[in-house]
Amino acid sequence: MSTPFDGSWNSGSARISSQADLVTIQMPGSGRPDASGSAATVGGPVIYANFRDDAPFTGVLSTDGRQILWSNTTVWTRD
Repeated sequence: MSTPFDGSWNSGSARISSQADLVTIQMPGSGRPDASGSAATVGGPVIYANFRDDAPFTGVLSTDGRQILWSNTTVWTRD
């Protein structure tokens, strides 16, 4: 089972994969370690991710499923 967040984001700079509601975020080529977290539906799809080299952030999937709006004001666009 996958989450609505699964797939490639930001021209391939980030990839989200899941097993059940547990997610892994890989950012190949960035030198950053993988992030991990979970996904849930709380009024809409929400992702909770712990970026080990930064901080934990929450992301909300846009209603059209094309963007993740992160709590640090970053926006990721689906490839």
